[in-house]
Amino acid sequence: MSDEMKADLWRRWRAGDSISVISRQIGKPPGSVFTVLKHHGGIAPSPRKARAGSLTLGERKEISRRHGTPQERSTGTSPPQTPRHTPRNQPGTPLDIHRGINAAAESFWALLKEEIGTRIWPYRATARAEVFTFIETFYNRRRLRKHKIFDYLTPAETRQRHQHALAA
Repeated sequence: MSDEMKADLWRRWRAGDSISVISRQIGKPPGSVFTVLKHHGGIAPSPRKARAGSLTLGERKEISRRHGTPQERSTGTSPPQTPRHTPRNQPGTPLDIHRGINAAAESFWALLKEEIGTRIWPYRATARAEVFTFIETFYNRRRLRKHKIFDYLTPAETRQRHQHALAA
């Protein structure tokens, strides 16, 4: 819907016209008119204004041109869009950290599907109850953490041991 149509829509809405009358006048379906009105709660949005002191596009380009490399300043070319040195697959990079988190999540979902299946439950509450039961009775209490740092204990036992160490 064009800005002119929206302005006409809001003018007619303030005048008290119904959605069906407005839709006929501007040539749009009533659902489109309703969506625009609903998005703003039936109150016409204030026109967008540039903030006092904000730069125009030309001013921003000029500043960028002045602060580029000497070659960019002389030729007027823009700087490259990709960074010159992008670390890839190195430990500690955001990509590497994301992969670690994703692997843990994938492992959890695979185990959940294996234990309770992928069937369809009649109610969301039933599905939530089954997932909760799985997490509380199996995932946190019986699943072994397969690493020597955790002494091959379950998450609940690891937490309990940590709390006893803090209390001591």
